Amino acid sequence: MTQQPRDTPQFYLTAPTTCPYLPGKEERKVFTHLVGDRAAALNDMLTHGGFRRSQSIAYRPACELCRACVSVRVVVDDFVPTASQKRAMRRNADVVGDVRGRCRRRSSIRCFAATSTPATPMAAWPT
Repeated sequence: MTQQPRDTPQFYLTAPTTCPYLPGKEERKVFTHLVGDRAAALNDMLTHGGFRRSQSIAYRPACELCRACVSVRVVVDDFVPTASQKRAMRRNADVVGDVRGRCRRRSSIRCFAATSTPATPMAAWPT
């Protein structure tokens, strides 16, 4: 088998699984790892082509008999909320949040690690 350069993206197709959105349907995804010196440029190009990103993985739906999922990009500077979105914002006006620094508590890091796949090994995480 011919070796591929490390910065050449390799695309993979997942096995069919139960669709989390539409009853009775199956989903598949095509995905690639975003690695190498050109990862940011690759992510930008794939995003314009309908891919989504989760940590260091870019993926998009690739269902054989369905095209219901549509990737949507919102141009923030051009966004104008609809009437229903404005109502939702008014109903949730009491919801508040704040920006905090990076979490360094081991218990929080263990909780995060147990529920996700980190892009970097645990050894590289803050202590």
